[in-house]
Amino acid sequence: MRAEGQFRHRGYRTSDGRFHGFLLADGQFTTIDYPGAIGIQGMAINASGTIAGYYVDAASRFHGFVLDDGVYTTIDPPGSVQTGGPAGALKINPAGDVAGNFTMVPDMGMGMMTCGFIYRNGAFVIYHVPGASSTSIFGINPQGDIVGSYVDSAGRRHGFLAPRVTEENQ
Repeated sequence: MRAEGQFRHRGYRTSDGRFHGFLLADGQFTTIDYPGAIGIQGMAINASGTIAGYYVDAASRFHGFVLDDGVYTTIDPPGSVQTGGPAGALKINPAGDVAGNFTMVPDMGMGMMTCGFIYRNGAFVIYHVPGASSTSIFGINPQGDIVGSYVDSAGRRHGFLAPRVTEENQ
């Protein structure tokens, strides 16, 4: 159960092999399919019924999305080669701020790197702990504070709590 009277499950697979998301709200079952996607998973829903999740395109690339009032919006941070997916769970708070993870190729050309992000009002805030090999966000609260972890240069994982980013503390 999620927001009052709503149940969101990651999805179901049909005989053609496609994966579909769904929402069960007030006894009504609704399939969630991003246009043109070969698979989709809704990962979180807020009290307003806005859903955050990810879909897979025809090239097997993962993309984040928000479904709000029947309108899908792709949310791929700048430089992303993959958003969401098994390693990039997406969360959403009551204000509609989306928290998640994405994979990018750093400028240094040293392979892939995971970074966290917040998508708020059409803009991205990227989270990467300096010197870390990866930074991941696992949750966001109603105030916009986030929790996550990072892996330091010695390979040790550390947890963190970060306050909401505003223009004043950016």
